[in-house]
Amino acid sequence: MVEMGSWAYSIRMRQLRSDEEGYETEEKRGFKNCILTSRHLIIGDQHVRGEAVIGFYPILCEGGWILNSRSDPHHQYTRSRYVFLDAEEKRLEETRKEEEFIYQSRTGPSRAEIFGGDFHFVPYDEKSQNGRSDQAGFDAAMVSIPLRTPKFLY
Repeated sequence: MVEMGSWAYSIRMRQLRSDEEGYETEEKRGFKNCILTSRHLIIGDQHVRGEAVIGFYPILCEGGWILNSRSDPHHQYTRSRYVFLDAEEKRLEETRKEEEFIYQSRTGPSRAEIFGGDFHFVPYDEKSQNGRSDQAGFDAAMVSIPLRTPKFLY
């Protein structure tokens, strides 16, 4: 809990690797990479809907995510990381991150007792650097968790 009535949270996402339980091949799932297009968070009785996450459109790939101008159109990630911009085109150099994409935020004032929701992804077309609108995509559900204030705050 950040301050009375608000909660800080961190959500991690990536595609599974071939050695992990639940993995499906590219052929079976129908795409190589996917891009987050929208989110629906449920914080108590409040529903928060919006595009991607805080202006960032993570592109998930097996075992990690891709950082480029499409996933980070406002260069938010580059402000605190050592990724270089191409001087002529002002485009972000594409980098594959072998780690989870981490989304961190906090709620506004709330007396919510549960937190959950889902994220909508569509297949990502590397050539056009866009989500493919010819496929419906899928929702990745986030397991609802109880929000509890500890008995003691340090």
